[in-house]
Amino acid sequence: MGWCAPGRFRGRVQQLKVMSSIATPSLTQATLVNYLRDHSFDRHLRALRAKLPWQLQTLIRSMEAAFPSECRITRPQGGYLLWVQLPAAVDALKLHALAQQEHISLAPGPLFSAQRGYRQFVRLNFGHPLNARSARAIERLGGTSAHWPPGARMARAPALPGFGSRPSGTAIPVATEGAVAS
Repeated sequence: MGWCAPGRFRGRVQQLKVMSSIATPSLTQATLVNYLRDHSFDRHLRALRAKLPWQLQTLIRSMEAAFPSECRITRPQGGYLLWVQLPAAVDALKLHALAQQEHISLAPGPLFSAQRGYRQFVRLNFGHPLNARSARAIERLGGTSAHWPPGARMARAPALPGFGSRPSGTAIPVATEGAVAS
């Protein structure tokens, strides 16, 4: 749902619109208008804002248990993404390739740099609650980062209670958004 003001490209935009969908589905638009009008979206956002700080803390705790202590984590002041600075030897693009083979999602730092910088950074999403599958993924990422360079596969996380194996008291430094802890 939305509008477009294409100016001199009006004819081409109309042609592409007709080619892609013939018409805009009225039922979908009406449903979206009602959703926005009856404040369901506002309720959704309030509930999400209440959940995200807890989900962030849960992710950070699991990372403290699984990732090498040299890692640094940003603490975002908003949103649902955090950045992790990996040990200097770890290449985020190679870690990403290994993670994809295991169906683990992360965004390597070089994707966000025109000069392909941030090779030791990855971005993680905490928009969904941590479950057993995502906790195993964090353990695998942490284990692989700790034992870099890996073999042909991701490191297997040890079968230990909780989310990881780091002794308590060796927390990963956490920085506020925009700064990486030193």
